[in-house]
Amino acid sequence: MSRTRMTGRLAVSAVALLLLAGCQRAADMPSRATDEAAIRAVLDAIASDFNAGRMEQMVSHYLDDVLVSAPGAPDIVGKEAWLQSIVATLPQGVPLTLRFDTAEMEIAGDLAYERGTYAVGMAGQPDPVAGGRHIHMFKRQADGSWKGWRLMENTADTPATPG
Repeated sequence: MSRTRMTGRLAVSAVALLLLAGCQRAADMPSRATDEAAIRAVLDAIASDFNAGRMEQMVSHYLDDVLVSAPGAPDIVGKEAWLQSIVATLPQGVPLTLRFDTAEMEIAGDLAYERGTYAVGMAGQPDPVAGGRHIHMFKRQADGSWKGWRLMENTADTPATPG
């Protein structure tokens, strides 16, 4: 067999293997509905742990290098720094509730974002004591699970105009 024919066959074989590998990877990927349900379950677990006062468990749903951006505060980098900030900021012994309402979610391979609103309530108070808009970014883990990677919160309030 000539060298040219052999090189051509190797090239065709390589392309075929790459296509098959790509198809296999796509076949291994969960469906969008499965990923969306898994991310919603993570959001529910975050809220559930927060509501039960389990802040260490709550931050466990995020990656070690989580970055949290909140209005009027410097970015918080890292799970341990965020946990310390939460413990220092939240009133002790006051039952709080957290709720996320998702308005949009997009999944692209191993990254996803979820956008919506959040509300924090206090026992005995009919209205939320805090809330606003948020964007979560999630990363798929090697085991297929999702963890929070970035969180940005902001307020929907209109800034006061100088008088």
